[in-house]
Amino acid sequence: MRNLILSFSITAFVFLVTGCAKEKSSSNCDNSSETVTDYDGNVYSTVKIGNQIWMKENLKTKHFRDGSSIPEVEDGIAWANIYNNNTHSPAWCYYEGNSSNGDTYGKLYNWY
Repeated sequence: MRNLILSFSITAFVFLVTGCAKEKSSSNCDNSSETVTDYDGNVYSTVKIGNQIWMKENLKTKHFRDGSSIPEVEDGIAWANIYNNNTHSPAWCYYEGNSSNGDTYGKLYNWY
């Protein structure tokens, strides 16, 4: 299950930005302290790189922005079946199936 979840971590919607390269113009890398909040109330720090704003942390939400829930899938076989059977079902899990990894890594999501 670990390898399966690890392989999906590469394709999960995870945004992690730790810093900016030194630029000649400071407008290309503004380390402002703006935040965004998801439906569940999780607050994420952001960083501006060029014209884009990126989250500095991995996503942790259990809901879509419209409030509908994203189901947790705890079983590696069930997770693989969602992908292999092309069921187009939303799902999330914890890295290595361990909820204590949620604080460090956030949640892993499929491509739904």
